[in-house]
Amino acid sequence: MPVSITVSPREYTEKEAAELFDGLMDKIAVYIVGSNEDLDSIDTDLNFPSSVDGYDGVRISWYPEDTSIIGYDGTVNNLKLEGPEETYIRVVLKTGEYSEEYVLPVRVIPAGTATAAEKRKKIEDLIQSADLEQVRNESLELPGELDGTVISYAEPKDRTWAGILAGGVFAAVLLGLKPKQDMLKKKKQRDLKLIMDYPDMVSKLIVYMGAGLTVRNAWIKITEDYKRDLESGHSGRREVYEEMCLTAADISKGVPEIRAYGEFARRCSNKSYMKLISILEQNLRTGDRGSENALQLEMQEAFEQRKNMAKRQGEEAVTKLMLPLGLSLIAVLIITAVPAMLTMI
Repeated sequence: MPVSITVSPREYTEKEAAELFDGLMDKIAVYIVGSNEDLDSIDTDLNFPSSVDGYDGVRISWYPEDTSIIGYDGTVNNLKLEGPEETYIRVVLKTGEYSEEYVLPVRVIPAGTATAAEKRKKIEDLIQSADLEQVRNESLELPGELDGTVISYAEPKDRTWAGILAGGVFAAVLLGLKPKQDMLKKKKQRDLKLIMDYPDMVSKLIVYMGAGLTVRNAWIKITEDYKRDLESGHSGRREVYEEMCLTAADISKGVPEIRAYGEFARRCSNKSYMKLISILEQNLRTGDRGSENALQLEMQEAFEQRKNMAKRQGEEAVTKLMLPLGLSLIAVLIITAVPAMLTMI
């Protein structure tokens, strides 16, 4: 059977009503200011809406403090004012059983009080009239009074030098930081090369020491092979072998082997090289042939480290390529989608 249903309007909870009231009061000036610049310089009628879009169910009541200046309908009576008048408007917001009262301070200025824009327009018109009157004079005498108010003039200060100075200081700071950044970049590249060459160096030491050469002779043999390959063009410059050549030169000058190897580790400044030198120093002090096993383990760890380093470099390269690949994908989508959309139109 047909049933008649009446749905009552939804009412806000106390919390919802409070939030709604606060939100409306934050924007209330926008709805009532009318053609005035703001509520601190009112010289024309105000708008007093009973409700505002977006705040359904909220009724607004307006109660000006001084109705001789601002009427209940928002009419502004400022013809007889001799100066600005401070007053306020009580705003009552109500929805359902909840209501809240707010006080809105306003400032009414006398009728005919010009705003800054209007004053500027009057001054410009006055100067233009003076210019037309003095068109035959060698110079222009600017008007010195507007509506009984004395006018003074000053040329705007040129602040270009401040921008140039700030730019110069900024550029100087960047130029000062550049050498340090270049140094850090070179050091990072050098450390990377040392890590990548470490397994190759250790494997050569193992081969020559396994063939019966002492640590010193194996070291010198490696440096001689490197110099020969470098001169013949079979190999490029490699940081670790350059450092080994310096160490070999120190040894040939009479520097003790242990001290020369220690200097080598210090120049390389890497934990792997320090560990290698400690193994070689132990071999020199004790003559322990068991150092070969330690070198074998060190070489295996070095190859693992090199593999992990290569893997990390590959991941970094993929990350750097993400932006170009993304831009390429967008370009391809545009090239393929735009013609299809145009044909559909």
